Amino acid sequence: MRRTLTAFLLIGHLVALLSACADGSGNSTSASNPTSGSNPLATAPRLGKGSVVVRIVDTTGSPVPDAWASVTDRTGNVRAEPVGADGYATFGGILEGPAELNASAWGYYDAGIRTPVTADRSTREQVTLERRNASTAAVLGTRAVSKSADGRTLVLETDIAVLDESGQPLLGLTDALFELPAIDCGWGLCINGPDGQEIAGWVPVTGAPEAFGLVTAAPRRPFAAGLLVDQGSIVQDQQSDPFRVNAIVEFLERFTGTDSVALAEFSKRSGAPALQQSGDFVSDGRLLLDSARSLDQRVGGSSPVVPAVQEMLGIITRQPPVLPPTLVLISNTWLEASDRLVLAAASRAASTPIVTISNHEAAADLAARTGGVFVKIEFPATYRTALRSLDSLLSGELPFYRMRFSVTSNYAAAFTPGNTLFTYVRIRLNERDHVFVPVVLPFPVVLPN
Repeated sequence: MRRTLTAFLLIGHLVALLSACADGSGNSTSASNPTSGSNPLATAPRLGKGSVVVRIVDTTGSPVPDAWASVTDRTGNVRAEPVGADGYATFGGILEGPAELNASAWGYYDAGIRTPVTADRSTREQVTLERRNASTAAVLGTRAVSKSADGRTLVLETDIAVLDESGQPLLGLTDALFELPAIDCGWGLCINGPDGQEIAGWVPVTGAPEAFGLVTAAPRRPFAAGLLVDQGSIVQDQQSDPFRVNAIVEFLERFTGTDSVALAEFSKRSGAPALQQSGDFVSDGRLLLDSARSLDQRVGGSSPVVPAVQEMLGIITRQPPVLPPTLVLISNTWLEASDRLVLAAASRAASTPIVTISNHEAAADLAARTGGVFVKIEFPATYRTALRSLDSLLSGELPFYRMRFSVTSNYAAAFTPGNTLFTYVRIRLNERDHVFVPVVLPFPVVLPN
């Protein structure tokens, strides 16, 4: 469900436009060759070309960083390119006639306008992008409730907290806003075997929750959180900062009291250790602010997630905090199925669940296997939403929605121990905003009947 901004390919070629001018006798005539009656078609005048200058701004009139613009001419040919820091993009050689200008950027709604292009002239237009709602969702847990006698239909139950932009729970949502859509299998995202390869597909019985309700907040419990932050170049590739850094700083600024927190970062660059700590667990997050504020200055290299998580779990085991620890992995680096199994085993050995704050189902799988929570990062601004809710998630005091769905597979052995079911729950927040949150169910040793 990750959204990437890639350049559109130039499609199609300009085809010569031919027309016929018939005289009363049915013979075609041409101003340049009036005797060419043997050819019923004559070449029409070529279309001229102009240029288009488009500026992409937000609702305040400021340039939108890292936006893309595209122009579709009258024949359907598309050209696209990133805009500059000033918000401008220039397209030359656009066929005269009506054209469509479109703009997009992470965290904004796509927008477009139509404009006429005049030959040998420059058309200047502006497209305004509106910021998307930064609400998101967290999966607290999923389990199998029952299985049909023939083994082909499974009822699963999942707990999902829906968060507004301030990190507070969205209450009062109805079951009509939640849906289990069918998935186009073949991408390794339906039912996978122990080796991580897809072995079967499934379809929802109804797609709507068969049972639904809001579970109120539980009494608060103290916790210790070890934040492990990915500093690989993927952070730059996905334009995560300054949102990511600001969200971590905001979390640490308000982290005071009986709980405790530690901060560590990881990346692989020549001559530097993969994991770097910013000190031991502390009860005042403000002691870690200097290191957190400069995270964006130390981004680069690869992201060795597996050794970094293993080393962090080892540190927690050797120097355990007083409170029950949780490792919080903030990373969008993909983890292969074998790596997830390795980290799940390390998590169990350290008695430390792993909470993942990420944008993909591999991270949701890791959280599910370790008893942790998965928080969806849809676009950079949702880092703020996720970190604002983190203390409530870790303390167990966040209300959530519990719902049941049924799925059916034609493969009778699909829902057997060792296999894993991947799906998405779509949450319709409003007409324009839908959150797709991955739900992963690793099947236990024994499934209920």
